[in-house]
Amino acid sequence: MSMQRLPTAPISRPISLPPEIAFLRAEGIDPRLLARAARDAAGAGTDAATALLNAGLMDETAYYRALARRLGAPFLDGPIPFGPGLRFPDSLVAGLAPLALGSVAPTVLAPRGRLIAELLDGPSHVAMPAITSPTHLREAVFAAIPGAVSPRSPGRWRITPRRICDGTCPSGPCRTSPRAGGCCS
Repeated sequence: MSMQRLPTAPISRPISLPPEIAFLRAEGIDPRLLARAARDAAGAGTDAATALLNAGLMDETAYYRALARRLGAPFLDGPIPFGPGLRFPDSLVAGLAPLALGSVAPTVLAPRGRLIAELLDGPSHVAMPAITSPTHLREAVFAAIPGAVSPRSPGRWRITPRRICDGTCPSGPCRTSPRAGGCCS
């Protein structure tokens, strides 16, 4: 009786990369990291850019700088000259904020999730907003309008339709689940 040896190396088929990370091949990012992010995203039910960044496979600033290059948009990583209409928390939730007149673009965008693929698949002749990372946008908004941000509990805000819930209410600890979308006040 003869026995065949099975290959010991894993059989891997080329994986199709989603657009939100496929453009990174031209940036010289290791294709194995991109394939891993695509597999992780499929397993987690999220987009590949989120999987790539959350797994620490690429630095957030480097990713958004590469995205801006690919889109032909300016990248903002220094002070952001916000214009009238900056709102907390709305600008952070939307990932979009107005820039001052005379800036490199009318708005700055910190796209997340599937919006990145939509931007990459969109028409190239459309004027693009400036691009920044979500972390940089958040830090810049907090610095620009510190009075709108509670200093009591940085990093723990829950955004609700009525107010920013930091886990406390006038009557004591918040009794409403953050998933319920509200505070008890």
